[in-house]
Amino acid sequence: MASILNQLYFYIVTAYFALCAVFPAPIVAALGCNESQYETENGTCYPAWYGRSESGAYYTIVIPTKWSPKNGFVIWNHGFQSFLTDFESSDLLSILDPNWEGYFTGQVKEQPSLGPYAETILKNGFAMAASSYSQTGWAVFDSHVTNGDLYNQFVSIASSLGQSKPQQFYIIGGSLGGIVTLRDIESDNVPNPDGALILCGAVAGSNNWLDAFDLRMIYESVCNTVSGAELPKPWHKRPDLLFGELEYLDSLNQCVGIQSRLLINENNPLEVFAWEQINPEKNNRLKEILETSRTVNPYF
Repeated sequence: MASILNQLYFYIVTAYFALCAVFPAPIVAALGCNESQYETENGTCYPAWYGRSESGAYYTIVIPTKWSPKNGFVIWNHGFQSFLTDFESSDLLSILDPNWEGYFTGQVKEQPSLGPYAETILKNGFAMAASSYSQTGWAVFDSHVTNGDLYNQFVSIASSLGQSKPQQFYIIGGSLGGIVTLRDIESDNVPNPDGALILCGAVAGSNNWLDAFDLRMIYESVCNTVSGAELPKPWHKRPDLLFGELEYLDSLNQCVGIQSRLLINENNPLEVFAWEQINPEKNNRLKEILETSRTVNPYF
């Protein structure tokens, strides 16, 4: 682990000073609500419960003050979230401090968002909940177990407030959350919903895995002679939440320099050119993988 962190420190600092990377503005914590509340986009504060389920996932549960079972309950399933999602550039140099944990345990994991429609859903009287899932990446391995825990946790909190199970129950999921939603519907862990809304869902079935298999075969063909670039095995092993992707990132870094590549602005030709000049061999391998797999975005 120490060697991996040292590599992270080196590439991050190198990219920061050599390439002057440009990042999106960090998410600013809400000022209008207290820590036991959830703030919507328009600044409305709702009673909230944050915690971690038995399956190891973080959750956010919001129950409006005047909620009753007839008002209903909605679960939001978020999209693909990798180890590097929501990296905050304002804390870039703080990574040099070994005691700093923001990079690994960001608030986005500990207090999952209720999604883009929370304002409307809560305003209409529904209660809501969302999970971080118990892993990052392709989180369909046991998301149904996580959401079963989430539903039961909601019922337990509602019971403590003198309320019973919701009379209406809906699930909404976007992107990867779309296939997570389908997994919920197929599973006995989550009660059958009265309705489900899938937004741009990754629901192409086996095609998702065919593409993933092709990409892995291309990667292994290009990187098979690079020391330390072999991907973790077995391929079907379920990565742990947050830290499960470190082994993969380390392998990718040995072959294509992904750690420093992720720190540049892909829309800035000068930054891309500078990175290519600093990492010529890794750049050639990255280009071969992207072109062969017809992948446009290195981050994706």
